[in-house]
Amino acid sequence: CMLWSVGPKRMEAFEAKIKSEINDPAKQEAKKQRRLLADMRHSLQKTLVNTPTLASDLWKLYRTADADASGRIDFEEFCEILAGVGIGPKQVGDKGLHLLFETADADGNGTVDFSEFLKAVVGNIVSV
Repeated sequence: CMLWSVGPKRMEAFEAKIKSEINDPAKQEAKKQRRLLADMRHSLQKTLVNTPTLASDLWKLYRTADADASGRIDFEEFCEILAGVGIGPKQVGDKGLHLLFETADADGNGTVDFSEFLKAVVGNIVSV
């Protein structure tokens, strides 16, 4: 094996590095966050088929959830949108819902505007 040609000590150091990366809580949390975001995107995109009207469909969904018509949605309103596509505490847990919200809330102000919502749902495909 080519890896053994580097010597057993270097191989042990390599294995230790890989194991430490696998067991790194920060990396595991980041991986979990990416997976939750991908699941949310998939669920929303599956519900709202990717068509020329996707942005307007998402706008309607967003406006409906924005109960106070503030132009921004808070955590509860965000959860209503997710519940509408089958994502709730039962599927991802309360911590997962908060993680999704924090990810969508790009500027960290505690609310999600439509631009942030659109980027969270469709990624960087669209520029608003």
